[in-house]
Amino acid sequence: MTSSAPASRAAGTATGSAASATATASAFVGVLVADGARLAARVAEVAERVDADGPERYDARTASVEDALVVALALVAGGLDVRDAAQHASAGDPAPVIQALHSLAGRGGVEPYLLRNGLEVSHFHALRDAVVAVGARELDESQD
Repeated sequence: MTSSAPASRAAGTATGSAASATATASAFVGVLVADGARLAARVAEVAERVDADGPERYDARTASVEDALVVALALVAGGLDVRDAAQHASAGDPAPVIQALHSLAGRGGVEPYLLRNGLEVSHFHALRDAVVAVGARELDESQD
């Protein structure tokens, strides 16, 4: 699955392939707690780009902790379950991303977290449309 997460690096977040492969759940949770508005803004950018241009390729092997969270959050907002979203967002073990996303359960879950931090309903619709379109395309290709 492709995603359109930009490869920006936030100060204080891990970068490079080591980030998504070896970062602990606490690193991901730390970014979720510290940078909710920034993450939601980046998810909104993804939704707007998907709605306008279609997704760009996302490479989990070189993604930062923040990049992996943006992709995972966007995929969950688009309708994937946490485990599938984490697997798409992570190059290695998705467990830290899964644990971090599950930590949002105490804050109402992923969708309320994103809404509180500025994501709009129209962004959810764009992300869901994109996830449905990619899923339909993958289903069509598997039947060839």
